[in-house]
Amino acid sequence: MKRVNVLISLGVVAILFFGIVPNALGSWVLDGEFRIPGTGSYRGMALTNDEQGLYVTGIQERNVVLIDLSGKTPLITQTTSIGSINPKACGKAVFVATDDRVWVPASDDLEVYEFTADLKLVAIHDIRGLGVSKCEGVLVDGEGNLYLAERSGTAGVVKLKKAEAGWQRDTDWGINGAAELGGEVRCPIIDAVGTIYAGVWGGGTGDKLFKVDQQGNKELVASGIAAPYHLAVDGKGQIYSINYSVEPVLTMIAPTGEVIGTYTKGDLGLKTDGSGIAITKDGQRLFILDQTNISVSWYRWVE
Repeated sequence: MKRVNVLISLGVVAILFFGIVPNALGSWVLDGEFRIPGTGSYRGMALTNDEQGLYVTGIQERNVVLIDLSGKTPLITQTTSIGSINPKACGKAVFVATDDRVWVPASDDLEVYEFTADLKLVAIHDIRGLGVSKCEGVLVDGEGNLYLAERSGTAGVVKLKKAEAGWQRDTDWGINGAAELGGEVRCPIIDAVGTIYAGVWGGGTGDKLFKVDQQGNKELVASGIAAPYHLAVDGKGQIYSINYSVEPVLTMIAPTGEVIGTYTKGDLGLKTDGSGIAITKDGQRLFILDQTNISVSWYRWVE
């Protein structure tokens, strides 16, 4: 096991062992690694609702994989191809809705694929003409509304609601159906009460994290976050940001917006780049996707 980034605080005395982890009273301990067969790179990742499985998506492999975590050794139990649905599709994100449906954007084409929990295709959703030009991340709320992350331009997050035929923008949400955040958004996350957290990337370490409420109103949570590409949130509202461009690759952010932990690739034992992230509701188990090494590393929190 590998212990990473430890801070012990005794009153006003803090002892820092590795990196910078202000106010984080504990450390992540690396518990294991699981290699995913393939030759390309993987990017998106999401936990199943029972936290007994992980979905990951392949860019060059153009697929979605379900990894069973319930046994002593992780095991791939399902794989489906999105490339066979659309040759332009590539797996850069995956989202699990509260009804266990699995949603995967085509990323390089304006379609979103809806699957059952065992990765049987349910529907192909056409999102052309709805205000995004390149969608890398998707979210679904408890009422079945769809949120699209705009990677190009400044649209930020766009909300869609069901229409008689397909989808339409919910013009009562935000500004004409969008929470405009001023830059590109890759993979946002939504919490249990419907608050959306979205990172805005501008190229560098001065990027921003916003939260968007159920009416589409935005609020700046934190600035100076290192490339907040992929986000996860635990049951306490703590946010985890991973990226594959700059150091630190992992940033932990309190609900107040305070950065409470930063980790480098070396701290985490990553061999290439962090490209997907998932956290259990209790915040005690963390999963990080190693993009080009094609593996999942998992950690437990030790105080």
